[in-house]
Amino acid sequence: MGQPAGRGAYGHSAAPRNDLSATEYDPVDKVTRRRADRGGIIHTYTDSAGSDRNDVPLTSPAGWAGKPIAYYTGGNSGLIFNYAGGITIEFVHVGTTNPNGVPSVPQNVANPYGVVQIGYVGGEGGEGGNYFHTHIVFFSNKATNERIDPRVLFCGFPK
Repeated sequence: MGQPAGRGAYGHSAAPRNDLSATEYDPVDKVTRRRADRGGIIHTYTDSAGSDRNDVPLTSPAGWAGKPIAYYTGGNSGLIFNYAGGITIEFVHVGTTNPNGVPSVPQNVANPYGVVQIGYVGGEGGEGGNYFHTHIVFFSNKATNERIDPRVLFCGFPK
């Protein structure tokens, strides 16, 4: 399906843009801001219209290392999972039924498809008039904000 009409911007793609700095200067407000959209991102929507619903499961590959990090900050809910080889997958706008907006940390037990349901698409910060979505961001090194193309990880694309 694709994303709803009029949504998205440069950097919202699977191909990472590690050549871009992690921050950028805003000449209008005269401040330096974090550049969130540097690729290595998949967007997933509730449906082709980005409808307001909470019945679209959000899953992550099972087998993560350590305990996932759940957060709610700046109006955004999310979960961060670390895997072998330094790979990190961060889900931004994870839907939850928790009143505090912090997603529950799931059990690391795979279903028959090798994934774990971690919430639903369109959590806090990822909702709004026909814009219910979740960002899935892939890192080869989260500490240095180094992104990786998810197609390299899961589809056999060359690096």
